Amino acid sequence: MVESLVSLEGIGILKTSIAKPTVLAIFCCCRQAERSVHLALSCPSQWSNFVAYYDPPKRGLITDAVALLRNLGADPLAAVNRDSFPENTVFAIPGCLVRLVANKFKKAWSFSRKELSFFCSAFEHLLRVLDYAELPAIQELIDLRMDFYVCQWIIAGRLIGVPELKRAGKVEHFNHSDFVEHVTLEQMNVAASLQDELASTVSGQSGG
Repeated sequence: MVESLVSLEGIGILKTSIAKPTVLAIFCCCRQAERSVHLALSCPSQWSNFVAYYDPPKRGLITDAVALLRNLGADPLAAVNRDSFPENTVFAIPGCLVRLVANKFKKAWSFSRKELSFFCSAFEHLLRVLDYAELPAIQELIDLRMDFYVCQWIIAGRLIGVPELKRAGKVEHFNHSDFVEHVTLEQMNVAASLQDELASTVSGQSGG
């Protein structure tokens, strides 16, 4: 069973600690979305195929991710812009070195409410886009892709040096090339990780 707990880190900054399987599952969903939207952008005529790629099981995973992130503290009303995450705060050299060493022993990582809200917002946007019968404005898809790119970047900044992250980066996506190695969502245990953690947070809230 994966674990989630809420702790105070820094001065008055509420953060949520999320276990490795769940973090990797969220990363896989972000990676798949970013790559899939990128391919949809490069082949506008494939829009209907892109929508079909996100079949009910895949949409169910995104819905589970949204529910989980809300349970973990994401604010559905928060308007968080990707530009509010300065690059040098995540990959500053001293921080990278510390994480590289510490991550060999860590089993969970902390994320701020702002970060969780940003992840949640990106997934909710994806679900809305998948309901579009026609290709939306290109700029909307560019923004969606960039949001998922930043989601990946935030998570990767926490998990520097974690071997499983490299494998997660090869997750399957819409219109991927058969000449490049990919791993499936099942191989990454995405559905089980999200559902187990979602059940855990629901149980915790009921018990509280």
